Amino acid sequence: MKKGVLILLVLIILGGVGAGVYFGTQKKKDGDDDKGSGSGSTGTKPKPKDEPKKVPQPKGLYTIEQGIRHQGNNPADGKTEDLWYHSNHGGSWNKYYKFACVDSDGKESEKVGPYGPISFFSYGSPTIRFAPKGTKPCGENTVTIYRGDSKDGEYSVIGTGIKNAIAGG
Repeated sequence: MKKGVLILLVLIILGGVGAGVYFGTQKKKDGDDDKGSGSGSTGTKPKPKDEPKKVPQPKGLYTIEQGIRHQGNNPADGKTEDLWYHSNHGGSWNKYYKFACVDSDGKESEKVGPYGPISFFSYGSPTIRFAPKGTKPCGENTVTIYRGDSKDGEYSVIGTGIKNAIAGG
């Protein structure tokens, strides 16, 4: 058996596992700290981690004043398609919408909005256009759409992974 292995075994037997582990470490002098000691260290403080990258908010959306385009707000000037409601809701739809961008890591931007209330007689579940045709509000990221019953209330996700600026809602 080699001399180094034999010494290690004796230390383990006599002093327990802790002695064997200590055998392989360097003793610290008073006043030394863990930063910068040991071979290969520069003695400088570690750099702080970069702040997490923020996901940009959607861009190019219609303004709050213009409103989201839907069957009841689809002016001929700039009209790109008919936007229909999908059902007779039995009362005013009156829903509010917010939009956010989500990157490939699942990180979400701050929400934009609220837009609304969106309503057209007693119809519900409208197809909405929230930016001009050809706009990609989140670039390479995707849009998540939130809908709520009141301007300041809670919002639920109604659409994810949207690349363009039109959705059923």
